[in-house]
Amino acid sequence: MKRIILTGIALAAFAATLQAQNTSTVNQSGNSQTNTITQTGSNNQTTIRQLTGTGSPVNVGNVATVTQNATATLPTKNQAFIDQINGADYNQATITQTVGSGNKAFIEQKGGNGFRSGGTGLLMPNTPLTGGNVATVTQTGAGNDQTTVQQNAGALGRSQGNMAQIQQVGNVNLSTAIEQSNLSVGNQATIRQGAVSGGATGNLAAIIQNNDSQNNRARVGQEGANKNADVQQSFVSSQNNIQVDQLGVNGFATVYQNNDATGNITTVTQTAASNGGSNATVYQTDVSAYNVANIQQGGTTDAAFIGQTTQSKNNVGAIFQGVGGTNNSAVINQTYAYDGAGAGTSTFTGNTANIQQNLTTGSTIGNQAEVTQGFAGGISTVSGNPVISDDNTATVGQENDVNVTKLQQGGVGNQATVTQRGYSTLKGVNSGMIIKDVAEQLGNLNTLNVTQTGAMGNPATANVTQIGIGNNGVITQSAN
Repeated sequence: MKRIILTGIALAAFAATLQAQNTSTVNQSGNSQTNTITQTGSNNQTTIRQLTGTGSPVNVGNVATVTQNATATLPTKNQAFIDQINGADYNQATITQTVGSGNKAFIEQKGGNGFRSGGTGLLMPNTPLTGGNVATVTQTGAGNDQTTVQQNAGALGRSQGNMAQIQQVGNVNLSTAIEQSNLSVGNQATIRQGAVSGGATGNLAAIIQNNDSQNNRARVGQEGANKNADVQQSFVSSQNNIQVDQLGVNGFATVYQNNDATGNITTVTQTAASNGGSNATVYQTDVSAYNVANIQQGGTTDAAFIGQTTQSKNNVGAIFQGVGGTNNSAVINQTYAYDGAGAGTSTFTGNTANIQQNLTTGSTIGNQAEVTQGFAGGISTVSGNPVISDDNTATVGQENDVNVTKLQQGGVGNQATVTQRGYSTLKGVNSGMIIKDVAEQLGNLNTLNVTQTGAMGNPATANVTQIGIGNNGVITQSAN
């Protein structure tokens, strides 16, 4: 997976180009400025800078529009740069690049020197913009590089109520990124690569809403093969929403909502008509509470991982793999977990993990599911404060043959339900070099229900141990 890192180098690289055919440079100072530039052909360059005017506290209400129309599908390398900085409120920037390939587009709507980027209100779904900035980039053609929108605040400001959208149709579009950081509140970011107007293969997209990320919305939609999505809402992440949709084989999605993660929602959907080879990873970690992570995969040899760890409570993790998928793997890790209820109360519940693989009558084999909840022995010493892992729930369903479920729960009052059809096995979660053949419930008052339906000559296997007081285990096995 290639990671996009936004730095000042990007701007320097943006300016290093081939000899330009047409060059346009516009500098405007003050508020409510408007500029529109249209260029036709190849190797064109446009730079629009709308800066804070003398005596103006912020850069407000400017509009910049750049349209570059190539005349051939050969490499065109048109470049457009819009700069609305030093306190950017309610500015609008639009770049459209058609046909051709190898184009570059860069929009900056940034704070700086303590200024903010955006307005004072929140940008929520289906509500009007309240003082934030709007940035839109539309590109058709292949090989577009360094397509970037930055709506970052200065060190003492905030990035709030902004909207950014990038639409690309074509193949091998790299370094496509939106960044809304430095106290990122109520922003919306969307990257679509082939999701509306056509297919796109080999694309890379990143959205970054970091450094105290609150009430943000991020969405990535990608079509075609060999695509990569990286979304970050981190370093205090609360009430954020991420959606990643990938259609086609070999999709890779990585989501971060971590470092004090509360009330976040992530949904990753990876759909392939055949084969698959996709990978989805969601991290909601480091003091993780009331988060929801959903991964849905429809191909074969897919892999999914959800990590909700370190003082983890009241989280929901769900992975659904099928229809007709084989050799898929799914892992949910909710460790150092507890239910968060105070003494003498039952207001809160523990974590919930749900893995369902190939719930179909088709012939699918070789899937693996793994759930780890709580802490070995049921007691965690996070930050020197012992906590007990309570009231976690794990559910696993697998159909057809040669499937494996790995399970470990530690704590009090946890519940696990495993249903397997065909020649399948229930065993333990491996730890380092130690291979555990026995599923474990460690602690008190835990409940385990196992149902296995095998076949004559190919029986199912359940290896289980419960250590503690007052545990209850029921295993039902039958052969067709």
